[in-house]
Amino acid sequence: MKYKLYILAGAASLAFAPAMNAYAQTKDSSNSGIAEVVVTASKTGATNLQKTPISVDVLGSDALEKEHAENIKDLPALVPTLQLNIAGLGENLTLRGVGGNQGNETEVSVYMDGIFVNRTTIILETNFNDIDRVEVVEGPQGTLDGRNSTGGAINFISKAPSKTFTFENTLNVGNYSLLDEAATVSGPLADNVQASLSVSQYQHNGYVHNVNPGYPDAQAANRTGVRGQLKWEPTSNIDDTLRADYLYTNEHFITTGVFIVLPPPSGGVAAITPLAASTFGHYHEVDLDNPDLATELSYGVSNELNWRLNDHWSLKSLSGYRTDHSIGVQDGDVSGISPNYNISTTNEYTLSQEFNLLHDYGAFSGVVGLYYYYEYSHFDYYGANPVYTLAGATKGGTANIQDTLQPTISRAAFIQETYHITPTLSLTAGVRYTQDVKNFNDFNSSIYLIPGDPRNGTTSPNTTAGPYTIVYPFVADLTKTASATTPKIAVEWQATPDAMLYASATNGFKSGGYNPGARLVLNSDFAPETIWAYEAGAKTDWFDHRLRANISYYHYDWRNLQFNSNVAPGFSAVVNAAAAKLDGVEMQFTAKPADGLTLTANANFLASKYLSFPGGTIAGALKTYVTGNPLYNPVTTLYNDTGNQMVWAPPMTINLTAEKDFDLSNGANLFVRGEYQYTSKTQMDPTNLPITQRPAFDLVNASVGYSPANSHWTVALWGKNLADKQYLIGANLGSFVVGSAGDPRTFGVRINYKY
Repeated sequence: MKYKLYILAGAASLAFAPAMNAYAQTKDSSNSGIAEVVVTASKTGATNLQKTPISVDVLGSDALEKEHAENIKDLPALVPTLQLNIAGLGENLTLRGVGGNQGNETEVSVYMDGIFVNRTTIILETNFNDIDRVEVVEGPQGTLDGRNSTGGAINFISKAPSKTFTFENTLNVGNYSLLDEAATVSGPLADNVQASLSVSQYQHNGYVHNVNPGYPDAQAANRTGVRGQLKWEPTSNIDDTLRADYLYTNEHFITTGVFIVLPPPSGGVAAITPLAASTFGHYHEVDLDNPDLATELSYGVSNELNWRLNDHWSLKSLSGYRTDHSIGVQDGDVSGISPNYNISTTNEYTLSQEFNLLHDYGAFSGVVGLYYYYEYSHFDYYGANPVYTLAGATKGGTANIQDTLQPTISRAAFIQETYHITPTLSLTAGVRYTQDVKNFNDFNSSIYLIPGDPRNGTTSPNTTAGPYTIVYPFVADLTKTASATTPKIAVEWQATPDAMLYASATNGFKSGGYNPGARLVLNSDFAPETIWAYEAGAKTDWFDHRLRANISYYHYDWRNLQFNSNVAPGFSAVVNAAAAKLDGVEMQFTAKPADGLTLTANANFLASKYLSFPGGTIAGALKTYVTGNPLYNPVTTLYNDTGNQMVWAPPMTINLTAEKDFDLSNGANLFVRGEYQYTSKTQMDPTNLPITQRPAFDLVNASVGYSPANSHWTVALWGKNLADKQYLIGANLGSFVVGSAGDPRTFGVRINYKY
């Protein structure tokens, strides 16, 4: 810990390169000062970020463009508290170490224009086209954004339709045959009606080379998106915005096919082909019979109504409908051990309605709200493992069938009030009541297809006798209800016009649920998790707004946390596994030491520990490495993870950015931008075994752009991961220790036209 304290003290004194990720500069103070940042994260209207007593990272469209941020995968380069764990066709988000432990719902809630989005693949695959800004709110949002937001919330906010005609087209071309084009047209249709339409196409070849001849590379992209908005202002007090979006993907998606370690001899190393073994140590090479293929069709409609009733009261209504159809195909085994074929289909639709009643009466201001959410999810799965021979023995010969329905209804009521004790001192209190009702209708079975298999003809509570044995014919029709009351209290003091201090205590709740892959009633469901978060911070501006320094300390007490565990061979389930605590310091700074020069730096220092985790399960691939370890019980096959560092909670992350704008004598403009990202060693499994630790890594990105005088054009060269570092963005620890590789070095040219 001593080295962390030294680094922390040093980072606090880095006035020459301080930074903050608040790039949504909607009010320009001057070329020499740092602009004011406007956010809506407090749900009480637009507020100045420096006077908003919560931790928020705001990423504006300009920063997203210059970073060449294609989708949510690129946000950790700008938000050091955010981690993304991608495993196969799924993904988990983590903020300040909270998240990444769920099965079908994430602890970090994702919103599109205030509408909750359950399937984060929609955001993962969506390019940042027509996005005004992204607001990343750290810490549990148990009062205002309470839909399972124990880790935080990410809101993607669209650019509002323009009252004058505008057109923008951005074309990116680069290596791996990148073709990325997005066009947006916006303008008035009538005196009080504006509209916008955005279309994007994004595609590139696979980032991970498949050494298996004749088969396609992995981690390719092929996505088409369309988004439209229609804004109507019937009176000066009412505006209504109707939004619709469409997304289609058909690509060899990210796959957990990269060997982190080769299986030991007892794990069947004799079956690994030399070609598959040759990929070990090369994160951008795999040996696959056929990479995972993902097809997704998603579309949604939402409506946002804002009605200023009078000088004291305003009403906001947020209505949303979304449907999603996805198919995932896995044909072949990552190790070459056995042939297999898996196909899964998911059909979902969601409905949501939220009402916010905002009020401002002198010393009192706040919001009262109601929320309703309905989700219908239907999951089908078929997997086949044909008969094959390994070392003279007959193996495989299984088929798995699953048909699962999971409807969910969530209702909530909330209130948050701020009392202004004095013009500079305020007290905020809030509470939310949430009730979730979840249903689980499931059929799940396996069939042994090998004639003469010794399991054939046997009987047990979970086995049906016959020439082919049906194992685990699990049939369920279950319902559970969970409710919680989550309070918040905070105090803020505007010590000077340029310095605010705040402290808060917030309770978060994430509903329990059912495991879609359950085969026993014992493992079919899991209970809710709760978290208490305590935070104190300061937001300050210095030297005539040339330096902005925001620092916060946070302590989390996380109980009954949900964790995805291997509870049986070939079967993982979410269980309530542990209690944990986290302590962290987040530092956000921005400096403009000279006109045209902006220096930014972000740092997050995190100490995490499982306070109680005596019953951790062990993935099959890890059992060889824990034999004889006193923390491992060979009878129960459980491992004591108590005291270990939490997964996907790196102790240190640092992001640095420097940008220089040159106003040339002929009226043209030139900018140069460089970015550096460092992430310390990260645990990918609660055992903290050396083979499951992601090594520390750093990345360097850069861009340079030129705009001719009096021109609508900008041309920029960009490069990401310029040193071509190999690193992981996910892990899947089951029968093998495999992971998902981060993107290799990519570069290209961006041509932007604005009218």
